[in-house]
Formats: sequence, C-alpha cells, structure tokens
Amino acid sequence: MLLSQSGALAVTALDKLRGCRPFRSVVSFGNKYDVRGSDLLVFFEQDPSVGVIAIYIEGFDQGEGRRFYDIARGMATPIVVYKAGRTEAGARSAASHTAAISGSYEVFRAACQQAGVILAETIEEYYDLVRTFSLLAAKRLRGTGSPAW
Repeated sequence: MLLSQSGALAVTALDKLRGCRPFRSVVSFGNKYDVRGSDLLVFFEQDPSVGVIAIYIEGFDQGEGRRFYDIARGMATPIVVYKAGRTEAGARSAASHTAAISGSYEVFRAACQQAGVILAETIEEYYDLVRTFSLLAAKRLRGTGSPAW
C-alpha cells in the first residue's frame, strides 16, 4: 500500500520498486482537500491483505499530526514513512507544492519513534525499507521474540 502526498513521487516509487511489486493499491492525496493520510491509515488498516503501508508525506494540517500519531501507534501493520520538508528549503518547497505545513522534523521523528513508525532518513532508505517489508510481509516470523518494527 502506497499513500503519497505527491503523485510524482508515487509514480517514481512504482518505477523504483517494480521488481518486488509491493503495492496492491496506490493513493495520491495531494493537498488533502477531501481526504487526509490519517483517514487512509484507518481505512487500509482494516484490510488484512495489506502487509506494509508506505507513506510519503509533506506535512500536516493543524491537529492532523496528533491524529496520525494516535492511529499509527495502535496499528499492527508496519508503516514506513519518508517526510519531505525537513529543511527550511524543503519546507518552502512542500508549502509551494501542496500548501503543506511541514512542522518540526525533530518532533515528527520523536513521534514516529514513540508510535513504532519506521522513518526513513533518505529517499533511497525509504525505497529499501518498503522493498524489505513488502518482501517479508507474507513470511511467518520464527523465534522467541516479537518483531520490533
């Protein structure tokens, strides 16, 4: 499952990850006029065929970051996120693209860590994590411990 605030990044992700075919569905939600990323998390968490949720996010509207955190921390499905707008220049770019308010990246990183969300620091790491989790999604884990996403 790919949820992307950018249609261009969604197309690029499809190309970069074509060898492992990780996405059953792709949703580009752009400026979030009628649907937000957190709404999509709730919807796709209900689908047992979703093995990993990959998210590209540029920013959150007021209160949306907290809702994202509350939903994500209760999910069993692994969530891999790449967040744009981490620098001042990136925040300006995100704002001009989808009018996203990028907020503090350090706060977002801490929230992801507390919620158990896997946050990629680079776009290459994001693709690697999505590829890995999608390939392992159908595998049964063995051992004595539970997975630590």
